Amino acid sequence: MAGEGAAADMRTKLTLGGGMSFLALGLLFTSLLAMFGSLLWGFIPYWAPFMFTNLLALYTGVWGVLVAVLAPIATAILFQDPNSVLDAPANVGQTLLFLALMRVLRVDIGLRTVDDCIKYLFITMVSAATGGAVAWALATAFGHAPTEGGLHFTGLWMFENTTPAILPGIWLHRVVSATSQPFTESENTHPKSWMRRTLEYTIPWMATLVIISTLLGVMLVSRHTGATGFWDEFLKNATTTPALRIIALVLSISILFSVGIAVQQARQSWTLVEAVRRHMPNRRLSELLTGGAAIPTEQRLVTVVFTDLRGFTETSAQFEPGDLVTWLNTYFTHMGAVIERHGGAIDKFIGDGIMIVFGLQSPDAQARQALLCALDMLVEIEAWQKASVARGLPAVGMGVGIHSGIVTAGEIGSPQRKQYTVIGSVVNTSARLESASKGVPDGALPLVLSHEAAKHCGLLVHPERDKILLAITVALKGVVDVDSAWSVRADGVGELRAAMSGAIEAIKLR
Repeated sequence: MAGEGAAADMRTKLTLGGGMSFLALGLLFTSLLAMFGSLLWGFIPYWAPFMFTNLLALYTGVWGVLVAVLAPIATAILFQDPNSVLDAPANVGQTLLFLALMRVLRVDIGLRTVDDCIKYLFITMVSAATGGAVAWALATAFGHAPTEGGLHFTGLWMFENTTPAILPGIWLHRVVSATSQPFTESENTHPKSWMRRTLEYTIPWMATLVIISTLLGVMLVSRHTGATGFWDEFLKNATTTPALRIIALVLSISILFSVGIAVQQARQSWTLVEAVRRHMPNRRLSELLTGGAAIPTEQRLVTVVFTDLRGFTETSAQFEPGDLVTWLNTYFTHMGAVIERHGGAIDKFIGDGIMIVFGLQSPDAQARQALLCALDMLVEIEAWQKASVARGLPAVGMGVGIHSGIVTAGEIGSPQRKQYTVIGSVVNTSARLESASKGVPDGALPLVLSHEAAKHCGLLVHPERDKILLAITVALKGVVDVDSAWSVRADGVGELRAAMSGAIEAIKLR
């Protein structure tokens, strides 16, 4: 039932603007398909819209049902055929029956198995036959009885609705279902942007098909009749001009395939953008990269944070490899949420450690945000540890090192593989400060803050400095310009948060 879960998720997240856009696009599709269907059958049927509106209804809920309601009315207005309004109850009824049967028979709307495909075709035929019978009964009751008998009319209606459901209907279901899945896994996904991108890809396809079909239709009608009346001549010559029927059939199928192709392109494009965004420190750089622009190499003032798990080597020996990866990914997920909340950029994961950079987007309050982020990460890991221990998993600790300074930021690597990162002595010093956090005295957090970072935080001149910070002496391997640093007193965290938050708000107001 994964497909139904995806559909439900998209229905709840579809905004009014997105729904109106899909409604307008759905009506455009159904109107075009009705026009081509009239060339095939000699009157205005709904060639393929039933399959299309079912697809919309499964993924957009009420918006798809609205398309089924309004499609006959729209075509009646466009083609000046008021009798087709009588088809509206039949279209709505068969769509609702289709949705109900899909749920009752528990069909995966992605149609991934043969069993699901068979059920889907059965449901399509049953609901279409019901719609055809209702349409014939209404037309007869209101004095517009079709020339065909009820059984004949219902058979034609069912054939017309079922044929597109086979090709390309099954393929379209699989395309749309596969596309929705990457954007329904968590609250951090972007279904609205994906839908907007789908529209951006679909509308040019449709505009091109409209222009081509209109030009071909005008040329053929003028050639065969010499007349200038467009739609009337289309209907008059639909049954006598085989070329028009062939073109109508090809364009109908082209429209349906264009939907699937556009959705696939939207998926590939958006997946690429999201993949790049996850590997770049900020959205500006990811947009530059996906837009084909060069990533600049620049000198920047940043604050680098290194974290590392304590006791990880001993802990990892207690896990199977797959369980260890799952455990680590859970830890990184928790830490990543904290880092994102504070505006930091994860530069890389180093085993069980994390390198985080603040200041790539804006230099304002970067050191303060880094320190607040480190405090929240220590709180988060404590809560995560308690939950892990309750499940029988081992407890671990975490150390943090923070340093501020000038780095070189840019793409590093070979032509075959590059990574956007920051390099310089600041990175090395931050890593060494993290190692030094193992030796902080009792009463202090396992966090070491360099003199430069403390200065950028404004803590060195803060009146409550001695209540917040604890001066420590460090000997950093490979670092000669740092011999003193600061840790945070465990009983001074409240004062530190108040001081840092106030300073950050003051900078934001300027």
